[in-house]
Amino acid sequence: MSSTSGLMELSELYRSRAELYDHFANAEDAPAKVLSFLATLVCNKTVLDCGCGTGKYVRLLAPFCKTYYAVDVAGDALERAASKAASNVQVISARAEALPLADHSVDVVFGTWVLGTISDTARRKLAIESCLRVLRPGGAMYLVENDIGGEFEYVRGRYPD
Repeated sequence: MSSTSGLMELSELYRSRAELYDHFANAEDAPAKVLSFLATLVCNKTVLDCGCGTGKYVRLLAPFCKTYYAVDVAGDALERAASKAASNVQVISARAEALPLADHSVDVVFGTWVLGTISDTARRKLAIESCLRVLRPGGAMYLVENDIGGEFEYVRGRYPD
């Protein structure tokens, strides 16, 4: 699959069919295991949601955070995230590898199903380094991805990868 199909970073689904992706995003953690885990970490913290997509976690977690940075590169998806944002949320259009945040400015960084959308390994490494740069000493970073060869990876166009 090309980078504009499947669920890679330049996918049409993210850029011009965000309403459809919004429905898909609600199913990606149907048992709410990721949500339950993250909810215990973000209370009264400054949080970076790297690759926020259409804002699933903006809506669910931001009300409990001190400050919530919702960062994504996809236009339509980011507009939907902004529509779910409370007053403590800053929605930012940026690539994960070039976060426009100050060094050591966030307590918790998380990304759900974002690194796998970046097909270039060197850019993935830069994204992780960028997240670590903005993380405060003693902070925590959680990156959620899928099991290699799972059906979600097939939908993303990354199987077998």
